[in-house]
Amino acid sequence: MRRLEGRELKSEEIITFGAALADLLLPEEARQLFGRSLDRLKPDQGLRLRLHLDPRLGEIPWEYLYIP
Repeated sequence: MRRLEGRELKSEEIITFGAALADLLLPEEARQLFGRSLDRLKPDQGLRLRLHLDPRLGEIPWEYLYIP
């Protein structure tokens, strides 16, 4: 995270970091549920994922979460 904050990561490294965050936050079963919800959307609709996290996890930059 220090390298991320220092803007020292290349694009591929940011994607790798985001994929690791996704693995932590959305295990396979949750990812499947999320995918099914996305599949139900119309082209002009979006889906918001609201995180209810322990306050100790609040400093993790979850906006970098990456799911291909």
